Amino acid sequence: MKSRVDYNCEDDELYKYSISQLKRVADHWLRRFLISKSKASNDGRLVCFLTDRVYEESDLHVAHLFQRGIMSLRYNEYNCNLINKWSNTFDDQIYNRELYGKGVTKHIFEYTNKFISEFGLDAYEELQDASDDIIYRDKDDYVDLVLEFRGCIK
Repeated sequence: MKSRVDYNCEDDELYKYSISQLKRVADHWLRRFLISKSKASNDGRLVCFLTDRVYEESDLHVAHLFQRGIMSLRYNEYNCNLINKWSNTFDDQIYNRELYGKGVTKHIFEYTNKFISEFGLDAYEELQDASDDIIYRDKDDYVDLVLEFRGCIK
């Protein structure tokens, strides 16, 4: 069972958490950061990066263009976008080699095309190159990430 984490604890209290707990805190604040800079409709719902449709905040996931496990890109704001949970969950299980290519899901195919149309092929290739980087984050690095995200939205 996961131990409780106070996502809103004081900055100096972050050091009491383990690295795995700090990852959860950083993931939380990355989401808060993305929400804070997201386009919103007049009624407060947020715009999905992939579909340009509006959704309740709870219906949007932080989707990673390159896998979340690639630590060099896990918190990269270009690699992370708010995408409706149906695409991020269900469409990420739909494979069709003829439509999307070998080993590519509908979600990744559509996400990649949308990303390239928004930011360009050069930006995609930069992320792709960075995905090969192997990095190690220590406790200070995670605390710094949390403070950076918090600072952007407070």
